[in-house]
Amino acid sequence: MSDIRNSDRFNGTLLYGANAVDEEAGTFTVKFLHADINLGEYGFLRIGRQPFDFGLGIYANGGHDPYDDNGFNIDRILWLKGFETVMGSTTLVLVSDYISGGGNDNPGGDEADEPISVFEGQGQTVDYLAAAVIVANGPSVYGAYLFPKIYQKNLGGADLESNSDMNFVLYEAYYTYTGNDVFFGVDFAGGYGTLKAESSTGKAGTTNIDKSNYIFVSQLRFNNLGGAVSSLGFEYGISPGDNMSTGDLEGQVIRGNSAYEVDNLLFKHVIPSLYGADGSVSNSKYFKVDADMPMTDTSKLNLAVVMAWADETDNQSFGGAIDGTDDAVSDIGSYWGTSYEATYTTELTPGVELSLIGSYIDAGNGLKDAMASAAEGTSTRDDAEGSIYGFQTRLLIFIDDFFKAPAAK
Repeated sequence: MSDIRNSDRFNGTLLYGANAVDEEAGTFTVKFLHADINLGEYGFLRIGRQPFDFGLGIYANGGHDPYDDNGFNIDRILWLKGFETVMGSTTLVLVSDYISGGGNDNPGGDEADEPISVFEGQGQTVDYLAAAVIVANGPSVYGAYLFPKIYQKNLGGADLESNSDMNFVLYEAYYTYTGNDVFFGVDFAGGYGTLKAESSTGKAGTTNIDKSNYIFVSQLRFNNLGGAVSSLGFEYGISPGDNMSTGDLEGQVIRGNSAYEVDNLLFKHVIPSLYGADGSVSNSKYFKVDADMPMTDTSKLNLAVVMAWADETDNQSFGGAIDGTDDAVSDIGSYWGTSYEATYTTELTPGVELSLIGSYIDAGNGLKDAMASAAEGTSTRDDAEGSIYGFQTRLLIFIDDFFKAPAAK
């Protein structure tokens, strides 16, 4: 691993920080471990680790869908109860959370075991009481939640632990319409607050998390089209960036969940690797179109094109240099690039599915500038990779379907 270059991080893998060259790297995550208690007329209670999915999954996403990777884990006490109202079938949900996760910003240092950053759902973070309401009325579903106070007290510093008090408000609202041949959905998540070092007094050491932090996604999909194309989808999304110059956090605090997969390379690997931060849609606006094409009774081909632009182009900070040096800051072009992706999926036997995923990115000036900056002066934009590609395989075994299939008998 001694000859890993800056450009290698994009050829199908996510490499940043000292962990990128750690031969002992590996993770094991418990996603489900909870007790369910039916309280009858008093509702339903769930206690333990439980994925949290909401709306289109752009921000609150536990990643437990078999087609999703990553996501965050929440240790939660949840109570819910359903009611029939004039608006439709209404569910009230109350939760109290301990959000836990891994990661640190000083790999190998004295605080290497300190989990950090509530912003991607990681770190030792609590909210004492939050509420959600979901209303289903025929094909329409509305939902909203509010976390009035999220509190964190262990945001780790680069050289030493810097305990911080955080007051953060998080909210999200969505609407979906599911018809026989069409699906439409919109989802908006936002947050704001302050982050203050415990060691400071007065207003000193206080960072404002601005209300301009949000992510918005809209989707439209036509199904059962027949012929060569069985379904056709359109998607638009945006999550503003931060110009890194005011001292306040004006963007990139609320960003797409790492389990929200726009594509399998640009937003899943390349952009998160450049910024050295978990997530998907970050400092970006994009437009996506994709089509499902049936090949046989048990296989299909999905073709997708994603065009992406940087929302903020000034003073961007690109981290995760594999030599462990400080982040490089630069202005970048406004166009990230165009991603082309083809996914061939086939059922090998009932309950066993194989996918072959090919991805190619035609890098725009934004990606080229960012890659040159991340290389810390070892290359210019003209030397940066203009073509980024990856090939992946995915094998899913659906245990229930597999053991109930005739072949299993």
